[in-house]
Amino acid sequence: MTPLIDSLNRRYATKVFDPTRIVSDTDIHTLLEVFRLTPSSFGLQPWKLLVITNNKLKNDLLPHSRNQRQVVDCSHLLVLCANTECGPRDINHFADRICQARGVTRDHIQGYVDMMMERNNAIDSQTKATRAHKQVYIAQWFLLMACAMMKIDSCPMEGFIPAEYNRILGLEHPWTASVVIPIGYRASDDKYATLPKVRFGQEEVVEWRK
Repeated sequence: MTPLIDSLNRRYATKVFDPTRIVSDTDIHTLLEVFRLTPSSFGLQPWKLLVITNNKLKNDLLPHSRNQRQVVDCSHLLVLCANTECGPRDINHFADRICQARGVTRDHIQGYVDMMMERNNAIDSQTKATRAHKQVYIAQWFLLMACAMMKIDSCPMEGFIPAEYNRILGLEHPWTASVVIPIGYRASDDKYATLPKVRFGQEEVVEWRK
């Protein structure tokens, strides 16, 4: 087994967190860098990450999370938010960042900017929103993998009411909560931690085309 496969075998959707164990600031910083470095379509990064440690805020979110205790008992609650109307303003902002990071002029990248604008103008609002949520799921994958490698437990959750999260967290259109990841450390009495992992074999989920 490789360290990567060992980490994936160890990880599971943690059902019970130990609320007394807190993820270190150093590890949180690493996870924030993982989020920042996550790839996205065209590099536009149509997302932002809310990191919640405030206990009152966690408890306010609990009834809108199907009363799943992970939201409250975790060390940090990560709320990944999607920009559902990523458009010309965002493209221009990203273009400015390219120029700054690479020391080039706008003329040097104008062809790329025009292409992004053309693609953006060719899709409707619903498609933009769907695309943004799909992009957020890429960031979720990177965070889950990083947690697994760092032996930080996590539980990706779709079981919450985005509109209520938006209200409580002060998110306004075009921003919306997209996916929630409580992180921390498993409790010693979480029975799910020791259950055998259930996955189909490669022969069922992989097909070669040679």
